[in-house]
Amino acid sequence: MNKELVVLTAAFALAAGIVFAQTAPEPAVTAEPAVAAEPAAPVVIEAGNKICPLTGRELNLNDPNDYTKMEAEGVSFNVCPKGKAAYDSDSTPFAEKLAKAVAEAKAPVVPAEEDPAEEEEAPAAVPAAAPAPAQK
Repeated sequence: MNKELVVLTAAFALAAGIVFAQTAPEPAVTAEPAVAAEPAAPVVIEAGNKICPLTGRELNLNDPNDYTKMEAEGVSFNVCPKGKAAYDSDSTPFAEKLAKAVAEAKAPVVPAEEDPAEEEEAPAAVPAAAPAPAQK
């Protein structure tokens, strides 16, 4: 009887170990520490200008050697290399021109109202030509 008791106890312990091993509680989920949000990058307005705001020279945007980029007050401008060099050496003479260009780039685009008087009329229909008389 002692042998049977020992065997039954061992079998029970083994079965209980297997059952508990399969139903082990999942580890507790811990909350992730809050991460401070990074400040949003400032929005830069692309002016897309074809005239240098510093010198007034027309830029060839197809030639990367004819212009360079410059940023002022959140606006990115295309400028000629000579204008940029002059601005970098002394920005004072260009302050008013640049302020005007920044204001124009930041101004809201308002669609122009259509004037009904300016609408073009459709050309009048051309009357069909009379059939040519039959020749004898």
